[in-house]
Amino acid sequence: MFLAEEPGGISGSVVDSGTKLAIEGATVSVELVSVIYSFNSFAETDVDGNFSIEQLPVGNYELTVSADGYIFYSHAVEIGVTAGTTTEDIEIELIAG
Repeated sequence: MFLAEEPGGISGSVVDSGTKLAIEGATVSVELVSVIYSFNSFAETDVDGNFSIEQLPVGNYELTVSADGYIFYSHAVEIGVTAGTTTEDIEIELIAG
């Protein structure tokens, strides 16, 4: 049944791998592909490099991040979303390119 469980979310930050400074305006995308359906969403980081993507169906997501001046990042390790909770403190480091 589609969205039978309460949705969850993913939040975190995006920083420069060398300086550890926040990256504003990075696009963080998530994609869920299951046997039943697929779902994707995205958010942009704020001035502090933070992002939050809510209302995600329960499941495992692949994360990708892009930002001007940085090498495209694709997180091959899946991130789990649990009903009614937000997976927090995901820190993504981008390499300047």
